[in-house]
Amino acid sequence: MTRVRLEHASELILDGVKIEAVGVSVGYRSKKNFYQRFKRHYGTTPARYRSGSGCEKRSEPEGLSPRGAARDE
Repeated sequence: MTRVRLEHASELILDGVKIEAVGVSVGYRSKKNFYQRFKRHYGTTPARYRSGSGCEKRSEPEGLSPRGAARDE
């Protein structure tokens, strides 16, 4: 259940939704708890994930970027 919530949160973050609103929308009452769970799962903070430094943490099929587009290699 937590994995599904965090995967949905990562999509919302990449779509530009405010991070505080993302936590609430996926069911976290505490901003601190959301940040801790997100960092434990992805290895980076939600803000860094959005900026791109955490995007490689997502478990996407080989050769795809976190948004589903093919990567240039």
